[in-house]
Amino acid sequence: MIHLDTNVLIALPRLARQRHALAQRIGRGEPVATSSLAWFEYVCGPLAETEQNLVRAAISGQILDVDEAIAERPAAPTLLQCQQSETVRGERREILRVVARQFR
Repeated sequence: MIHLDTNVLIALPRLARQRHALAQRIGRGEPVATSSLAWFEYVCGPLAETEQNLVRAAISGQILDVDEAIAERPAAPTLLQCQQSETVRGERREILRVVARQFR
């Protein structure tokens, strides 16, 4: 599954016009999703209605909730770096926990 962040959601109409490899994969039917956080940021705009319709069709309604387990999964390498760094030890981990708690 391809998971799109906000930047890619914004760029998707342009990528489709350019026949970018990502747009081609989506066009071939590879499953696509985004997080509820990325979708929220995306629909805050500005964006044209036609662009939003294209992006909505690309993700096929696959807007996924973000819970603590999901929020920490992609952050695992960052957390490891934080544990190994004297200057930021634990700081990012605590930020991630606070953010994850807000979206429970």
